[in-house]
This record gives sequence, C-alpha cells and structure tokens, in this order.
Amino acid sequence: MEPDRKTAEQALKEAYQSNPGVWVDHSRYVALACENIARRCADLDSEKAYILERGWEKAAQICISHAFMIQDIRTSIGKFDVSEEDYQFMEQFVDVTIRYGVHPATIDRWKKILEIKEYFQGKMGCPIYEVLPGVVENSMK
Repeated sequence: MEPDRKTAEQALKEAYQSNPGVWVDHSRYVALACENIARRCADLDSEKAYILERGWEKAAQICISHAFMIQDIRTSIGKFDVSEEDYQFMEQFVDVTIRYGVHPATIDRWKKILEIKEYFQGKMGCPIYEVLPGVVENSMK
C-alpha cells in the first residue's frame, strides 16, 4: 500500500525530529519538483509523484550516491552530524569506490539522466527548470 501525503509528511517530520537539518527542506523541494513535473504530464499522477519521491525504497542508497558525487567524504556539504559508526561506513564506501574506481556504467547513467530530462521536457512542452522551485533563481545566476 502506498502512503498518502499526510503519511509521507508525518514520516518526514519524525525523521527531522531525530536528525534535524536542511535536508528536510531539500526533500520538500524535490517532492514539489516531482509534483510539478507530473502535473504537466497528462499520464502522470502529481500526488503520487510528490509522495513517492520521499524514497520509500532504497532511500539510503540514493542519498549516499547523491551526496558523494566526488567520492570523497571530506567534500560533503554541511557538518558531519552522524554517529562515528555511520561516518566510518560512509568513509569506507567512498574509499572502496576510490580504490576500485567508478562503475563502468557511470557515463551511461549520466547520459540516461540527460535523456530523461529531455523526455520530460518534451512531455511538458517547456524547459524542466521552469517547474523546479527556486532552481533558476538560486543556481543559474
């Protein structure tokens, strides 16, 4: 059973209470971006897009790869407010990636991301940045 918006917001609130930080605003902006994109695509459900962005499955995997694009834990933005055990896990994750290299599919994954961007721009009939809250104002100056 998929959660509703109220359940998703409650889960986010509880997570924030145990680990406060600006990540919660980031999560809300991503959810809003998903909702806005889906709203412009006739065959997508904007409510589901908002809710399911919350990462009900594989959230940790996505967060780690999203946060450590340079594969060096020292380049993380923000303060390290995790347990020593969690820090060591992340450091090991980065170390293994550095030693064994980037997965051979990395470039193909980046190309796929750009392909998905083009796909949604075509479906929406506008640049994706028009529906991403604050992106133009905060990133493209």
